[in-house]
Amino acid sequence: MTRIIIGLFSILIIIFLILVLFQFDFIRIYKPENLKWIPILITIIAFYIAGTICRKVNLKYTTVLLLGLFLIYVPFDSLYFPYSIYIFLFAICTLVITRKEINRKVKTLLISAVLIIFGFLLFRQPLIIKQKGFHFTKNGDLVNAKTIWNFNKVPSKKLPSETFLTIENKNFSLKVLKGKTIYLSFWATWCAPCIAEKPILDKLKREFKNNSEIVFIDISLDNDSEKWKNYLDVNKTEGIQLISRNSDKTRHNYQISGIPEHIAINAQGNFKSMYLLIAKDYLADTKKLNTFINSKLEVYERKK
Repeated sequence: MTRIIIGLFSILIIIFLILVLFQFDFIRIYKPENLKWIPILITIIAFYIAGTICRKVNLKYTTVLLLGLFLIYVPFDSLYFPYSIYIFLFAICTLVITRKEINRKVKTLLISAVLIIFGFLLFRQPLIIKQKGFHFTKNGDLVNAKTIWNFNKVPSKKLPSETFLTIENKNFSLKVLKGKTIYLSFWATWCAPCIAEKPILDKLKREFKNNSEIVFIDISLDNDSEKWKNYLDVNKTEGIQLISRNSDKTRHNYQISGIPEHIAINAQGNFKSMYLLIAKDYLADTKKLNTFINSKLEVYERKK
């Protein structure tokens, strides 16, 4: 039992250290929270170390180490189907690889499978490194950044199939607005910057209130729906008001790293992050909006 506790503790330490590295930007990867291979790599490393520590422990007791998966699921927003299953399977395979009683051929097959699947996930998404002086342009392009690899010819940002809840607790899918231009605003009652920019957002909504082709939707990421409802009862709000059923899933689907976050969706269902202060010009010009949304992310390296 002592080895099991040490194994679980080692998983905690590894995850904590990696979170610290990301939090303080020691690992200067652009939007690591959107890279699916990072939690899987952490799973492989953490469970290999924990499994090695517990390799002499009875196999049925070793499965207790799988409780450590929740240390990965929660901070990396990975607790959704089927991604959580993938991480679970990687953890199982890694633990099996560390066992002495497992046949070498079986281990070789598992290692090969793990490397192939991990490699697929690794190169499926672009890897961009932030350099000194990294910043965004108003169009969302990246300056002082370096693309290590990017095999995506077209951004894969189609409107996800996710349903939200109305204030009457009814399901609402953005798919019913197909053919419309949608401006999404993600916020929460506990987010001070979100509340502070409400007047600017409301002004934008009023400027387009007579345009039936443009729909404004505010989506709350509150975990407490009562606080959200109370806020709407007290404060007059324009546009459609919704709340996420699963904030972690929503953050993943719309690639949200922080709030407030605003996203423009065109009539074809493609979306892209769009700063509130530049939204007016793009919403007023459909051609300009489509060009913006469908354009590939531009990355400019630091000039020496």
